[in-house]
Amino acid sequence: MPSDKRQPTFPVTANLRPRVAVVVRAHFDCEKLRDLTRILKTGTGYELFVFADQTHGPLELAGEPVIPCSEQMCAELGLVGSLPHESVFWYFGDYAFYCALQSIPGFDYYIMIDYDVELVRGNTYALESLIARLMPPGSPPLDHVGPFFGPANPEWCWSWACKGVFPKHYGSFFPLIVLSCRAAEYLYEWRRREAANPPANGQYIMSEAFVPSALMAAGGFSCAELNSLLPGCSDRSTFRVLPPMQMGNLPAFDRTIEFVHPVYSEKEYRKSDRSNPHGLPMSPEPPQATRGKRTKLSRAAAASRRPEGTKLTKPRRGRS
Repeated sequence: MPSDKRQPTFPVTANLRPRVAVVVRAHFDCEKLRDLTRILKTGTGYELFVFADQTHGPLELAGEPVIPCSEQMCAELGLVGSLPHESVFWYFGDYAFYCALQSIPGFDYYIMIDYDVELVRGNTYALESLIARLMPPGSPPLDHVGPFFGPANPEWCWSWACKGVFPKHYGSFFPLIVLSCRAAEYLYEWRRREAANPPANGQYIMSEAFVPSALMAAGGFSCAELNSLLPGCSDRSTFRVLPPMQMGNLPAFDRTIEFVHPVYSEKEYRKSDRSNPHGLPMSPEPPQATRGKRTKLSRAAAASRRPEGTKLTKPRRGRS
């Protein structure tokens, strides 16, 4: 698919207090999900929802503001409805935003947080501080904020699918992603065209490369790295793909660290599938995608989802 050079035409909100939806992405019920939603319910300045993937059956989350979603819903929205070896919502992590646009319209920003992200303080201070910085005085409102956003290493496993589509390749790590409404709408239409005109090689662009690369290629969108808004709030050594950390038994962190990933409750930590290349804990009935064979590309992804392709460093200690 050729690069879309059109300038976005979606209006920028003039509201100094943007309406924000915080969407927690979950595929099954667990203690860690409940703990995160418990914390998020204490915050102000946003509305909370749980993105519940019901592709493989009902996901009952009593007491939670659920957005039911499925791969069938994606197909009905004109998106790719299935992949041969991957979960649609894992590979197309940005699809959650487009489902949210349809189910809960009217927000200026959508913030997606994976259930296994831990708010180190145990409160919403960092999240509220992030929201307060999305519309800086005297500067254009931000359209995309992501951990480790920046130019991607050409050897990054997701970069090759961008070749011939975007002039430059960028990456963002997807456990915590911010999109403005206008950015999400622009990306949704791009993805609809992609689904209607599948790439000849059958390889779609993975969300962590697609979102920042498409926005930067379009021009007119303002993107930022998470740490540029909250300095030191995430670090590659503790905001990572693997290995998992255990809720209630976290190591000491640098004082500035606010978000860590992945964190599982003791139950999920003990039954986590260590052979799974993504290190995901298994639900009582694991989704088909986690039971079946993974492609070589997926195995590479587990080790190289970091945009700049850097190795994990030793976790920092000494938070008091």
